[in-house]
Amino acid sequence: GAFESLEERIRPTSMRARAFILRGRARIAGRDEDEAVTPLRAATELSGCPPDAWFFLGEALGEDPEAVTAYQRYLELAPDGPYAAEARRDAN
Repeated sequence: GAFESLEERIRPTSMRARAFILRGRARIAGRDEDEAVTPLRAATELSGCPPDAWFFLGEALGEDPEAVTAYQRYLELAPDGPYAAEARRDAN
């Protein structure tokens, strides 16, 4: 679709990562966490990925044990980040 076409044209990769994060967050906001996982995973695989991609991936994964790993990765990258307190709580 149009979004995928736009994603392919966005450079640098940090901007592409942001586009994936926004897509994932929109799906989380719409209570469609399962559909949020794919774009958030894609964001984490790009160089220059912002740390918050890991936090939102954890949110999308919910009760999946992999969520803890995502929160821990966020905390490694942004120990004092805006979602650090929530990530610490949800990682335990």
